Amino acid sequence: GKYWDARIDFKAHYSRLNFESNPVPLTYTVYTVGPSIFYNWYPLTNDTKGFVVQLSARYWFNVGDDLDNDNYTYTDSNGQSKVHDPKKYWDGSLGGFGMNVALGYTF
Repeated sequence: GKYWDARIDFKAHYSRLNFESNPVPLTYTVYTVGPSIFYNWYPLTNDTKGFVVQLSARYWFNVGDDLDNDNYTYTDSNGQSKVHDPKKYWDGSLGGFGMNVALGYTF
């Protein structure tokens, strides 16, 4: 069987970063929301049970994070001040667009 579905995803992405100059890891959460489409293929059956290959495409909009000022300033190993901005990480080079292939089994 082959099935399409569409969803609105609400996600909380937890991150933990270690910096050479700071012995305490930075932990924060970025909150995103966005539309997604899924294609579910059950290669061994025409039903919705059994092995499934799921293709998905999503677009995440950053809606917030729990960092003060939405970024973190730190000193690197060369003594230079740097800024970690989680929005750049989650928006990425694809601007919030992501694709995934998952293998699973439904009961």
